[in-house]
Amino acid sequence: MVLLTLALALAFYQMTSGGSSAGGGTSAAQGPRHPSVPDAGACRCLAETCSRLGKDLLVAGGNVVDAGIAAALCLGLVHPHAGGLGGVFSALLHNASSGSTVALNAVPRRGFSPHYGLPVALPGLRLLHRHFGRLAWPRLLEGPAALAERGVRVDQELAAALQESAGAVKASGLCSLFCDGAGELKGRGALVTRPRLAALLRAVASGDEALPQALAPDLPPAEREPFLQAMGDVGLELQSPLAMQLGDTWLYGAPAPAAGSLLASVFEEVRAAEPRDAPDPCLRALSAAWAPSPVGSHLAVADSQGNVLLLSASLNSSFGSKFLAPASGILLSDLTAPAGPGLLSWACPVVLSLGEEGTVVGLGATGGSAAPLALAQAIINQVGEWAGGAPQAGPWVLQVASQGEHARAFAAPATCCHHEGY
Repeated sequence: MVLLTLALALAFYQMTSGGSSAGGGTSAAQGPRHPSVPDAGACRCLAETCSRLGKDLLVAGGNVVDAGIAAALCLGLVHPHAGGLGGVFSALLHNASSGSTVALNAVPRRGFSPHYGLPVALPGLRLLHRHFGRLAWPRLLEGPAALAERGVRVDQELAAALQESAGAVKASGLCSLFCDGAGELKGRGALVTRPRLAALLRAVASGDEALPQALAPDLPPAEREPFLQAMGDVGLELQSPLAMQLGDTWLYGAPAPAAGSLLASVFEEVRAAEPRDAPDPCLRALSAAWAPSPVGSHLAVADSQGNVLLLSASLNSSFGSKFLAPASGILLSDLTAPAGPGLLSWACPVVLSLGEEGTVVGLGATGGSAAPLALAQAIINQVGEWAGGAPQAGPWVLQVASQGEHARAFAAPATCCHHEGY
């Protein structure tokens, strides 16, 4: 933290005072900026199929919540090692008309098994839709259900995750999805279909009880009743975000157990530092020193009205518990402990409101425990020097912004993620 404080202090001072680095121009911490395309709405995540699905719902008259829900369900299919119905998520939603930002940590308040985590992602998405969705709930599930039925191709990210967990995958029920006829792992480009999960998504469209009733028979008999009781009282609720003022900019982060407080502590340390005694920032090198360990997925959606949704999801580790429920097709997380402070160090969605410029920026990072540092770098680079670009960072940083009548989507590195707008 001391090294981070020294590295950030001068940049923070320049950010809050409107200054620039000595000598002018672009500092080493900024890195090259990447162009972005202004759109009336934008959806960005790590899978092109899911970005397109979110964009299609925006075009159909849906809002950022509708698009984000569909994209999140899609990501659970394309990158099942990193999230899905059996996992958890942390989200931030900025509502432009009210000027308010709300947070939702969809994490279990209690466990039911020493082996599997409670699947609270779907109740969390349902809660977001009840409060803020525009399109009908069944409409949001049509695309993911059809995708599960016709199948997705193994991409580079999933292929790498399969290789890293090869032994566990082959020795578990996951092999029924990810192994070929000879029992070997499917490679990049191979088709993975999930008809049982498709049927579950269609059932969920007509009733909230479909998921627990479908999953309970897949569990050991002794765990079925505790599971149904826990699912009947998940206790999810919308929360006020953490708020912090940085000069003319307000930063909003997700509260514990997400990592918003960790990010805020970075800036508190910076605020207390003496900027003129600090060296020039070198955040890119510091980010590289924090070895990223991606265990989740992230998506970002914005529209031209200034509404922004950030959502970070996970199974807690790659492929979670490695338990694929045979009848329902759900892959459960291994987040067996109830939510506690700092539990979700990988989840750090952030919304920035940039003074009176009418610009709202949403940021989120993959990269495990490196996510808060990556976002600190992105914030330092962007606040006060908004130019429609994105910083380089060790982990992947996804950003969307609503500026004037356009929404922008971009990422660092620029090649990491897919953007769909209209």
